Amino acid sequence: MTTLGTFVFDLDEAELLDRIVGIFNGNGVAITAEKLAEQLGWLMFITASDTSTRKSLTDWAQDIIHLQEGEVSGVGGVATYALLAASPAPGPGESNLRRVTNDPDPLKDGTYRYDAAAPAPHWVKSADPFDTIPATVDLLRNVVRRVAIPAGDIIIDRLGLLGGGTSQLYIPRGTFIDMPGVVGSTVTATNANSTELPGWSKLTIPTGLRSFAYLDLTDNTLKIIGATAGDFALPTIQIDKSVPIICFPFADSGWWSPYKVRELNPAHVVSAFAPLGPIVHNRAENEVLIPSANARNEIVLNSHTVADGQRYEAFGLTSSNASIKTYWYDYKANLYRENTAGVAPYTVDPRVGVVIGWSWGGEFFSPWPHVGRMGQGLGKNDFAYGKGDRMLLSPSVWEGEIANLGMVDVADAALIALGFTRALRTTNAAATWPYIGDRIPDNRAGKSFFARVWLEATVDNDFGAARTVRFIKADGFGLSVQFILEKTLSARAAIYSVVAPMPDWTLNSPASGEYIYVHVGVSTPGGTNEVRIAGAQFAFGQNAQWIERNDFPTTAANGIRITNLESAAAETDPVPAILYGEDLWLITGRQQLLHLDNVFEQRTERKGVLTTLFAPNPLVATTTAKPYELTLESGSFVVDPAEIGDVASLWTHRYSDTAGAAALGRSYRSAPITVHKASSSGAGTVRVMGIGDSIMSQTLSTYVRDILAARGMTVAMSGTVGPTGNEGRPGSTFTDHIHARTDWLTTVTNWAAYLAASDAEKQTFDVMTREATGGDPAGSIYNGRIYDFAYYLTNTGITPPTHVWICLGTNDIAAYAAATAADWVNKALVIMVGSILATVPTAKIAIGLPTLPRTATADARWNASYGLAIRAMLKFKRTLANAQVKVIPIWAHINQVTGFANSEVVVSTDVDTGMVTLDNGDLLHPSPAGVHQYAEVVAAWVANTFDGT
Repeated sequence: MTTLGTFVFDLDEAELLDRIVGIFNGNGVAITAEKLAEQLGWLMFITASDTSTRKSLTDWAQDIIHLQEGEVSGVGGVATYALLAASPAPGPGESNLRRVTNDPDPLKDGTYRYDAAAPAPHWVKSADPFDTIPATVDLLRNVVRRVAIPAGDIIIDRLGLLGGGTSQLYIPRGTFIDMPGVVGSTVTATNANSTELPGWSKLTIPTGLRSFAYLDLTDNTLKIIGATAGDFALPTIQIDKSVPIICFPFADSGWWSPYKVRELNPAHVVSAFAPLGPIVHNRAENEVLIPSANARNEIVLNSHTVADGQRYEAFGLTSSNASIKTYWYDYKANLYRENTAGVAPYTVDPRVGVVIGWSWGGEFFSPWPHVGRMGQGLGKNDFAYGKGDRMLLSPSVWEGEIANLGMVDVADAALIALGFTRALRTTNAAATWPYIGDRIPDNRAGKSFFARVWLEATVDNDFGAARTVRFIKADGFGLSVQFILEKTLSARAAIYSVVAPMPDWTLNSPASGEYIYVHVGVSTPGGTNEVRIAGAQFAFGQNAQWIERNDFPTTAANGIRITNLESAAAETDPVPAILYGEDLWLITGRQQLLHLDNVFEQRTERKGVLTTLFAPNPLVATTTAKPYELTLESGSFVVDPAEIGDVASLWTHRYSDTAGAAALGRSYRSAPITVHKASSSGAGTVRVMGIGDSIMSQTLSTYVRDILAARGMTVAMSGTVGPTGNEGRPGSTFTDHIHARTDWLTTVTNWAAYLAASDAEKQTFDVMTREATGGDPAGSIYNGRIYDFAYYLTNTGITPPTHVWICLGTNDIAAYAAATAADWVNKALVIMVGSILATVPTAKIAIGLPTLPRTATADARWNASYGLAIRAMLKFKRTLANAQVKVIPIWAHINQVTGFANSEVVVSTDVDTGMVTLDNGDLLHPSPAGVHQYAEVVAAWVANTFDGT
């Protein structure tokens, strides 16, 4: 047997295939045997010139070759027509066909039959099968060279996950078809849209049969045929009127197609399970609690909602060290299931479901977010007054009205079984709000908290109008967060809980100050059914997702209170981390300011910390030189390039005993900082491009140009925006520049119109992404587009820059949660820097982020998000390890006060002195002074990397 492509031929057919290839090549069609085998294997048949007669491919080809060689049984051959004319009439049993092969007149070559009809029997030239060869070659040329592109993926749904039944095939209705000599166009199948996937037609895959789906161009319909064995009962249409789509060569399994196919139920598909909250190992009751969740395979999203409004479904854990219990989600039944301990399966066929986790030895293990194993996400109850009569001793109650609260015995059997014997109630029928609490242990905005209450109703299934966690300021101003039902214990007993970020006090009556107290409880309208508190818990500053239900301390965990504005002194590691980087950029003759408040990850961390900038003097080997050293508690280092050495370090250390005995004497040092010092003068031409947001202003580009020009350099600022040139787009994010966010910038469809537009119009366009193609890396494609620096340069005509600096991230931090923003910073840098270097391999690239002014709101944002974003940049640079890519620590060199002295709001004026009190009116955009400080860092980076110092 001989295998060609994906088809198997015996030796005769393989030899036959080679002969057919020879015929094609002789007629100007270059094709290999493998390619022809693949094409003809799809075609399965060919139509003879007489459409009423159909021959198999083998029969057709053998006829051609035999006729070509004059070897058809019963056919005699002569050289010339003269010899034929002189030959006698065929005798009995002889063929009446003769073939002339080499007549001097080529028109007389061909096949003749003897016409014995009177009165003049003679040889008559017949229609020659060879006459069909050119037409046949043209037909096969069109089919072999035909381009057919479906408008989407072909989808196989054997299990009915899309809801349209089992054994379904979804084929895009639109197919673009182009053949030689024919104008390409999109053919829309006349089949109806499927309900499950509009734009796709649905065909049923024959069960138990081999099957073949194709587009019939005679009536533009999608069709599927099947056979039990042997060949298909193929359609009686010309081959150029049939577009093969997909073949199922085996009954009920396997497929082959030249197009992209998505099979929703293959055994190799890995599903993802996304719980709406963490799965909990509830140790107190030896159970695993699984919340509502979504589960997704390659395309289908399945959702499971816990019944009756509960937060979790509970399953028992096994304490056996030898038997494993498996928990899994059954897609088809839409149920969570558990297997008996020690009983398979321990894994689940992804066509049926997805594993949630396992238990053995009293522990729970899961690949999905969960609480409990090794204490992850598990908080300790901070409230020492949450059970029994101690609740009446709570340090803080609703509006201080302790006289309106009292204790009664618990009546519900379910609560009594859990150890609750006393409940807090209101004694004032007109003021039905039993709330109790304490000072908030850690009220830093954004830190997660967990809270829970056990409630007892006096009427079935009536647990009050509002169950909330309330955060109270010193003047009584409050903010509420709603509890969510965790578990119904009985008709008159239920558990409510919530996990959420600590609210930002600056967003609600900031003049009232921070939130100081937390209260948990329930309220009902006056005169309605009473609801009581049987137990209460809360945990702050522990990133808690859960508190064990039996955790009820009777003494406070500690006396430390951590606030937004002051970190606790007694910490395990009290020395703050430094965020600077590994490079200090300077130009000789131009001093730089390095601001201490801007190098700490948390802005309050510098309190009680000394910071030192240390470097050996360039002349340290001489007797007159001394090390370069500056130490400050606050303020700014004035760095003079003429005095500092080539390598420096930043040191921080505590000088107060309040840090705790374990940390006395401890210090942190930054990674070694390379000090780059370009000479005061330079020459040469640089092309500098800035990519960024509104901070990438025209003024910034102008300052950078002027500083470099002052050295004697020729500077071209590159970009399509502004007379100086940059690519700054106000409000834009990293996600805009890679097209992960689509509602801010508009893609360019007409480059001539874009280049002729005003600067204000240009700033609304995405100029650096293009439509993705099949060869693009999937991980870099967002919403069908990919960042492509070469595409940008080609369409704008801009000369490739020597230097590119990217200053984005400010708006990502404003638009996304802190961890999400940092993740986007990293993802976008991988894509953007990779594309720039691939397009301009010699380009120098810098990345950086500005700082924020000192205000309560800005401090909270810096503490929550900027440290993570800057860490992402520093980590990206260190991971990439490319000497052409640097982080420029812009944030450390812009003054938090003068750098944002812009758009101030006058609060008051001292009538005696004329001094005004101001609030900063713009948290994001540096003032002209701040922009100049920014430009000094960028210009120093360009000068050093151009000079090579």
